Amino acid sequence: MANVHNGSQHLQESITTYRREKRKGKMQIAVSIVFALFLVLLQPLVGIIIGAGLVLFFSRRSSSRAGISAEDYRIQLHGLNGERRLTSQLAKLPEDYDIYTNVFVEWQGKKSELDSVVVGPTGIYVVEMKSMRGRVYGDEAEKNWYLEKTGRQGGVYGKEFYNPTKQVGTHVYRLANNLRPLSKNLWVQGVVLFDRETSLDVTSQKSIVTNDVDQLRAYIEKQPLTVEAKDIARIKSYFERGVV
Repeated sequence: MANVHNGSQHLQESITTYRREKRKGKMQIAVSIVFALFLVLLQPLVGIIIGAGLVLFFSRRSSSRAGISAEDYRIQLHGLNGERRLTSQLAKLPEDYDIYTNVFVEWQGKKSELDSVVVGPTGIYVVEMKSMRGRVYGDEAEKNWYLEKTGRQGGVYGKEFYNPTKQVGTHVYRLANNLRPLSKNLWVQGVVLFDRETSLDVTSQKSIVTNDVDQLRAYIEKQPLTVEAKDIARIKSYFERGVV
């Protein structure tokens, strides 16, 4: 098994904040309702007005402090679970590979957040993970790709999203420039990894685009051994110091 090094989970922090504030809001609303019921016994109209005001106040405050909407929470939770699932499958690589998640890189004043970086004797692989369901259409030359989904009642709908090969290409460029001083013959390969349930109708030459993590692992392992052990040690130390 590969060694997995988890970086800062911004999605997890956002989800935790949402859950905490919503839970706190529910408790405050419950207390408000109990207080309002007590007032209703004394002054019915006053109790109803105060109770409704408190419920509205705490409901709005919990939504404001949650930081994201309920829809954003659902999307982020789905994305986080997808990333974790794909990372756990990637981790079946041999023990001489390391996987770094949620890596931040900066080059010429511009920053990128990389979902996962695989470091091993066959090279460095920047993996952009996409947790989607449906059919994806796209070409690496296009700015946007298209996701088509079929609803529960048979209706077909879809949406555009930014071309992930361009996204991972930017990540590769910035990371490669950061790591170049550590190894002369370093090869950094971009990968876009979709869920297995996602059907792909895409064209890409520079980046690997796949929904088969087993095939991706096999590809990584079969590549020539291009990274020397001393270079791997320097690269791993670089990531682990968090200086990227």
